[in-house]
This record gives sequence, structure tokens and C-alpha cells, in this order.
Amino acid sequence: MSLEIYADFPLRMWGTYEMNSGLRKMYRYQSRVYYHEKKGWNLHLARLFCLLASPLTNLFYKGLKLISTYQDTRFRKTLKESLEVLKNGENIVIFPEISDEGYLDEMKGFYAGFVILAELCYKNEIDVSIYPSYFKIKEKVYLFDKPILYSELKKIAPTRKDMTKYLTEKCNALNNIEL
Repeated sequence: MSLEIYADFPLRMWGTYEMNSGLRKMYRYQSRVYYHEKKGWNLHLARLFCLLASPLTNLFYKGLKLISTYQDTRFRKTLKESLEVLKNGENIVIFPEISDEGYLDEMKGFYAGFVILAELCYKNEIDVSIYPSYFKIKEKVYLFDKPILYSELKKIAPTRKDMTKYLTEKCNALNNIEL
């Protein structure tokens, strides 16, 4: 969230729909998925913590105007809203990492939803810049690689799988930089 606070440009973020679907769904997602499964907290501790954290997070996320993401046909809604946001001159921050086993020191890979959005933009004559980045937890530092235009990424990595692999490798290389 520090990116949202300190960025000097307009931005919106993609976020799982549960974080945008009211307090009850947010509580379930935060306690079971985010804190228990991804962060490895004891489930009872996560539930107790989220009794306090979820109402505050709910207010905070409403202010962020998250763009809800889905893993079914509702993803079309995500793409439509995202395209409008980009056409209005705002930026979108997407965290596509596969984190089903938690947040690891080395990323396993990326979900390809951002590639689908980039292709949709390209078809609408918007050549988006993609900024590979990595947050080094121990140092509390964001590292950003130079941006790559989607049109250039298509030349380097022609398939979705190739693109996600290429960008995952870029991010993992950022993680290996000594500060």
C-alpha cells in the first residue's frame, strides 16, 4: 500500500473480488486465505486478528477503489473496467504472482490475467508499459526494472506462458540484487 500512498501519479489496483465484496467476505478471505494460507498464521490467531483488522481494511480498500478480479467469466468485467481506467489516463498496479503457497523468496510464476489485459489494450491501440518489480521484504524496499512496452514483450516472448516466465525471471533477478 505504500505505493498507493507515495506514488505521484494516479493509479488503481487489481485486487481479489473478496476484498471488494463487503465485510463478511473480506473477513473470510483475510483470515483463511491471506493470513492463514499465504502468511502461515495459526488460523485461530488469524480469525481473532481479522475481527479488528477487517473493518479497518474494508474502509481502506473502499478508498482505494480496487478493480475486482475474478477467476471465472466475470473477469470480463475486470478487463472492461481496467481498459476504461487506462483510457482515462490512470495507471493500474497488478500483483500477478502465484502465491498459493505463500509469499516465497523466489516467485514461482505469474497468472496471465495481466497479459490478457495488455493484449486487449494493444487491440485498442494502447501499448501499455509493464514495470517488473519486486518488494524485498527484509530490506523493505521496492525495486523496479526498466519498463517494457507490451509490443516489445510480444517480440521477446510470443506466448502468454513465455511472457509470464520472462517477467517472473526479471522479478526474481531483482530479488537477487544486493543492496
